[in-house]
Amino acid sequence: LGSDLGPQAALTGAVLNSFGLDANDAAKVNDVLALSAASSALDFEKLSVALPIVGSVAKATGRTLEETTAILGILTSNGLDASSSATALRNIFVKLASKGLTMEQALAKINESTNKAKTSFDLFGKTSVAAGVILAEQGETVKALTLKLESADGAAQKMADTMLNNLSGDITIAKSAWEGFILSLEDGEG
Repeated sequence: LGSDLGPQAALTGAVLNSFGLDANDAAKVNDVLALSAASSALDFEKLSVALPIVGSVAKATGRTLEETTAILGILTSNGLDASSSATALRNIFVKLASKGLTMEQALAKINESTNKAKTSFDLFGKTSVAAGVILAEQGETVKALTLKLESADGAAQKMADTMLNNLSGDITIAKSAWEGFILSLEDGEG
C-alpha cells in the first residue's frame, strides 16, 4: 500500500476492531486492502480515512470488510472523495436498516425510477444522493469487486514480491542481508 509499517499496523488494527475480526485475520485484512488499492481508486490514505468512518456501522448492519471496501472502491473510482464516500455509505447502511430494506431492494428502486436522484434522496437523504445513484448504476461492478476481494488471499505478498522483482528490489534485499550480517558480527558472538 506504499505506507510505513506503523501507520499500516494502526489501520489494520482499526479494521480488525471495527469489523470484529480476530488478530489472526490481520493477513486477510492486509490482502483485502492491498487488492482493493490495486483494483480501484483507493490507496492507503483513502482507506485510512474511509474505513474508520464506516467500519463499525458496516459490521453492525451485517456487511463484510470485502463488501464495504468494494463499495468504497467503486464510490472513489467514480469521483467521490474518501470521507464523503464513507459518510454516505454509513448513512446508506443506517437508512437501510431503519427502513427494513436490503441494499438490492433500494438500488432496484433507484434504477427503476424516472428520477434517480429524487428516489435516492427519498431513500438515503441529502448526504447520500450521489452515492445511491452511483451504487444503483454500478451494482454489478460492486458485486464483481466484492467477489475479487473475497478471494484476495496472498494478494499483499504477491504485490510485495512484484515490487521487489527488479534491480531496486534486489539492492534492497542485498542491503537488508548485509545489515543482518553486520548486526550478527556486532553481537559479540560472531
